[in-house]
Amino acid sequence: MTQQVDGQSGLVTAAEYARLRGVSKQAASKWPLVKVPDPNRPGMHLVDVAATDAKRGVEQNPLKRQAPIEVAPAEDEPRAPQSPTLVPDEIQTQGRSARVEREHWAAKNERLNYEQRVGRLIDRRAAEHAQTETAKATRARLASVGARVAQRASELSDPRAIRALIDDEIRKALTASADDLDDLAATIEAEAASEPETTDEPADA
Repeated sequence: MTQQVDGQSGLVTAAEYARLRGVSKQAASKWPLVKVPDPNRPGMHLVDVAATDAKRGVEQNPLKRQAPIEVAPAEDEPRAPQSPTLVPDEIQTQGRSARVEREHWAAKNERLNYEQRVGRLIDRRAAEHAQTETAKATRARLASVGARVAQRASELSDPRAIRALIDDEIRKALTASADDLDDLAATIEAEAASEPETTDEPADA
């Protein structure tokens, strides 16, 4: 007859030992069970509870381990700064934004190239050079007004006549500069007309 025990000592069946230790019989069968012959059942064995527990080195279910306790850092221990972690959705959103930005500026650049080809735009450096030369010519004409009117102004005694003489010379200088600008515009139009026309416009960004 099997001896009933309190879970600490005695002889029990393997199934009873597993129940006492709170595990399945299959799990208990993997432990180093200390078995002795069953005096009441020839050929059968019983588990020696005390000897088995001593051999296993534990008095409780080995599957019921306590979770490790996290030790909080000391107050004076500096914490390492943690960088924000991007979730996959945020990474995908940033990737799409960067791609849209690149496509936007690529479309803008393509439109500028197109407008330059069809004559809507001119080379900036060439235009700036032409404007600079026109400004220099205008300044030179205005600077020479005094020399041109000095002799004639000295022969006049009426201030209004002197002023009219000076105004006339200034008007001539400005008219000559305006003619230079007209010539520049005509040159630009001629260069644009000589470029091959393109009919296919790029799509708007």
